[in-house]
Amino acid sequence: MKKTLVNHGGTIQYKILIKTQEQLMEYAELNSNIMANEFCALLQNKPDELTHHQKMIKSMAQNSGESIIVTCDRLPYKKIMNMLKAIVAGHIVVVNNSNGYCYWSDKEMSLVEETEENIKLANQIDGPKYEIEYDIFHGVVLILENQSKIPDSVIEYVTGVLGQKEYAYVKNISLDSDHKLAGIIQSAIKMGIHTIVAETTLTNENQVYNLIHLLSKCPKMHICLKVYLGTEKLEEKLKKIVHDDELVEKVLSTHQITLF
Repeated sequence: MKKTLVNHGGTIQYKILIKTQEQLMEYAELNSNIMANEFCALLQNKPDELTHHQKMIKSMAQNSGESIIVTCDRLPYKKIMNMLKAIVAGHIVVVNNSNGYCYWSDKEMSLVEETEENIKLANQIDGPKYEIEYDIFHGVVLILENQSKIPDSVIEYVTGVLGQKEYAYVKNISLDSDHKLAGIIQSAIKMGIHTIVAETTLTNENQVYNLIHLLSKCPKMHICLKVYLGTEKLEEKLKKIVHDDELVEKVLSTHQITLF
């Protein structure tokens, strides 16, 4: 599939834009090949040589009591069905280089020309590195954001509804930075931060899975989410992603959850 240059929150990246069911079927074949490669790698690699994604698949299989092959078969099916529902509802699905996806937002995204400069930025040749960025801890609120720009709605919620003029943040979160994110959140808690705010579509299942496991080990916090659930309830959605009902129930009962 042809990738398109997109400015997403100030960061120029190559994305796959899926607008029709025909394009989704083409992507489904690509995604199946990716999962097949992950399965083969799981069989061949030693435990200490697994990638972060492969470790996540192995852990999900263990928690659900399934074999790895069943998990590898189920995950792409579930992902494609969620994408299909989004397309039928009129959304454009946007897939990034890590194979995570979200929905097109005119406010946060725009198409850019394939100039030499933009291509270099997208390929990170002589351009800014896409690494986790965080602010020195101050205040009591920590904002989590996957992109390089914090959405205005999140800032308005923190400063207006929560009444916090100062806040810390973590931006440019990717799958490869999850282990670093855990350390940052633990340090933030020690520094007095007790509220986490994030906007999420809950489509990056790896990140949701890791965050739930992290929160299960944290003291009581106030978790404020701008979340896109459709007709599902938060607990139902999380249980489908994590496949560990007791863990999800523990997190939801331990922490104060607010949806905005």
